[in-house]
Amino acid sequence: MTLKKSLKLFMLSALITSATFAQTTPQPWPGKFLGKITSELGEEWEDVGLSLSTSIFESITDRTLFSEQFGDVRFQAKVKRRVYDNHDILDTWTVIDYFQIPMSLPIPITSEEIGFANGTVGVQLGLNLSLNAVNIRQVKPKAFAKLATIEQLTEQARQAQELSQENEEGAIIIEENDHNAQLDFKSKLKDFIEWDTDNPKTRARYSKLVNLISNPFKIPVTKKKVRKMPIGDISSYFLEGNIQLGASVGWTGIDVPASTITDAKVGLGVSTYLGGKFRVSVLKEKENIAHLKVTKERNRGVTGTLGSAEFKHEIFEGFVVLDQTIFKISDSIVPFNLVVNKERKEQFDIGYRYDLNNEKAMDAYLAATMGRLKKSDLLAQEKDSGVTKAYTRDQVAHTTNRSYRMKLSLVFEKSQGTQRKYTKAKITLGDGDEHRIFYSVNSNFKSYATLWGSSELKRHTFTSVIDKDDFDNTDKGMVLKVEGAIEDSNTNAKEISAYMAEVEFATGQHGLFKPVPKYEPLLKKLCKGAKKRGHGRRDINCQYLKLADYDKTSFFYRIGLTRNQVQKFIDFPEDKMWETLEVAFGVKEDSWQSTGRRTWHAVKNGYATFLNLPLTFFGFHLKKGGELFMARKFFKRWKKLKEEKNPEELSKKLAKLFTSTNHNLSMIKVIREALQGEKISYFLTAKADDLFGRMTKSGGQIDDVDTISYEANSKIEFDAAGSRTKVDPKASIIKFDIDVKDEDNIEITYNLAEKPKNVFIRIDQSPGWSRYKNLLKVITVESSLFERGINTIIINRNEVDGIRKKIADALFNGKYTTAYMAISLEEGKWGAVASKRFKAPDPTPLPGDDDKNEEPASTLEERER
Repeated sequence: MTLKKSLKLFMLSALITSATFAQTTPQPWPGKFLGKITSELGEEWEDVGLSLSTSIFESITDRTLFSEQFGDVRFQAKVKRRVYDNHDILDTWTVIDYFQIPMSLPIPITSEEIGFANGTVGVQLGLNLSLNAVNIRQVKPKAFAKLATIEQLTEQARQAQELSQENEEGAIIIEENDHNAQLDFKSKLKDFIEWDTDNPKTRARYSKLVNLISNPFKIPVTKKKVRKMPIGDISSYFLEGNIQLGASVGWTGIDVPASTITDAKVGLGVSTYLGGKFRVSVLKEKENIAHLKVTKERNRGVTGTLGSAEFKHEIFEGFVVLDQTIFKISDSIVPFNLVVNKERKEQFDIGYRYDLNNEKAMDAYLAATMGRLKKSDLLAQEKDSGVTKAYTRDQVAHTTNRSYRMKLSLVFEKSQGTQRKYTKAKITLGDGDEHRIFYSVNSNFKSYATLWGSSELKRHTFTSVIDKDDFDNTDKGMVLKVEGAIEDSNTNAKEISAYMAEVEFATGQHGLFKPVPKYEPLLKKLCKGAKKRGHGRRDINCQYLKLADYDKTSFFYRIGLTRNQVQKFIDFPEDKMWETLEVAFGVKEDSWQSTGRRTWHAVKNGYATFLNLPLTFFGFHLKKGGELFMARKFFKRWKKLKEEKNPEELSKKLAKLFTSTNHNLSMIKVIREALQGEKISYFLTAKADDLFGRMTKSGGQIDDVDTISYEANSKIEFDAAGSRTKVDPKASIIKFDIDVKDEDNIEITYNLAEKPKNVFIRIDQSPGWSRYKNLLKVITVESSLFERGINTIIINRNEVDGIRKKIADALFNGKYTTAYMAISLEEGKWGAVASKRFKAPDPTPLPGDDDKNEEPASTLEERER
């Protein structure tokens, strides 16, 4: 988000917020704001339903069931559900249900707080304990219930190809809804009021809501419960607690004249803490196989808060009924909040697999659910005991977090932050394969959200992985990965051009995206009287340009550097570093080549540097004021990499090198400029429904060390929050686009990385408000329709037979429609799913419709034949 755009949002939000609580009597909404809402509803009507459903879902599934105070001890019970799209051909979702019982006991160190004016100084000791139960399961839409595995789908396609019993394209229909069938009134009514279980996202959100509360009672700690546990489900339960010592200074009772502010607090403080966690997680891998992991954590850290501020105010005073006020609505304003946290965490994980049909193994499993692992360890050393040791991991992580947050009531919220994490781990797999790995992760993000639905998120992550044994003994053993993620709910032409340019430059795929129009068609607007001529005013004509709007967009990319490429970056000549930094930060050539020129640059832009200090408290940043400061830090840290030969220390310094909130793209450009001519591995996925739908592309392969560390950690962290996405990166659809040429023809364009063995196609009705409906699901085998490279086909509404007719029947439905496509190069392995949402032409008129929809008799007779 640009500074200009940020300031506009901030000023508008501040205006609305002040208007909200500066008056105690109802006032009309500002005209411009009402116009904005009207415009948004007019332009984004189809997305309003989706946004509303998201708000309803979050309000229902993120609740505090009760909160009680017993003396100084406070008890609560909370539930929460999160859903993650797995982006696979079955349209499955990962659903995570949380049940938490937190308890807290504040203990004042002194008998009473020291007061001065409206302020207080206090020192407190806090004890916190929390019981947690987590259930993770996979959910697919009801219409896909019979599709058990991807392997079964590809087996069906293989058999169809061998037997040649299908149509000429070799397609097999998995399931197809007759969306043109005529229904009686009773059936239509039932279809309207029936819960929409076919919609995959709806089903993921609202299926088994009782599981939010019943989850703790299903923890598999008995024979009956573990055998009843569904295959693929994960149950995790843990106890965590900490003791916290803190000192704070704050001011309360701040009066804001002529406002509805009821409680104002401002303060700052520092606290130190010690904590721990004991966690048991169970994955039901097969009917008779359970995978159990025990995790022990110890952590200590210190947290500092600067300018922590909160102003509570009433938005709606509510009604008085029987001396009680009901429907009272209040919210808080956080002008600025800066938090810094440093933590050290020790973690030990150990995992076993149990054959539940073996009585000894079952007894060992039941003991392990309580954390007693002696039986498991002994049986794992015996052959055919039913217990095998899967892995152990012993690691220490050092983390530094810096975050900023600003919230203006319900209207506007902005946050940004950085996290630098260094981890030293020793991983031993079940076969005895041992790895000593050093990880360094630097993650930087910026985001904002508004009342009317506009939101934006940018995140950049720099990760280095070093396998010590390979690093010491081979020319491999190290990789550097860079990831970028962008999500924008309301993207204009300037923004999407910048996003596409970033993805192209970072991945090295220049020219991947076509240039987009910057403005909408030129409009003429009558502007009244700003100039005087003689004794009166006259109208003048003026041109009004509006930036083109491309709605919701998202981009993700990853690049990976091998050991040799990282070493080349480290060994980059020092005398060329400033020249490279000039290019990366976009300053004029020779602006930073000498100390004198850098000093002049700093003086010339001193005003921006000075303004950045107060702007920091509002989440803004002037590029001119910070670019040289960041370049100097990067230069010094870049030089120091040459001096380091110890892999552990090198990992730490790589983590420190990429610390920045506002200059992530410049740091990526430094890497690219320093490694010109190198073929760098990459993966990207982009989504823009109004332009090209969803596309993916990949090239090269990350070094083996990354594969080893990823596979090891994915086995160990099976209980982590997030999607369970497994795709073949080679089976990618570079571009997928659908263009409605006219009412009778739809053009489909797709660029395939390789000629596929199988192709999956799905077509859904997906309007924002009305009912979701799947129209077609089909798998095809090898066909001339699907060749490597760019393929373009025209689907006519009067297609006669074969897969083209099935696609035509689904596409021409008159509703907002989403088409999906995925390919596989080998059985059982599918690539990422590409998609495109568009407004489909109306379905074919049937005999007996109004005259305006009638067709010539010859056309109807030909279609019936």
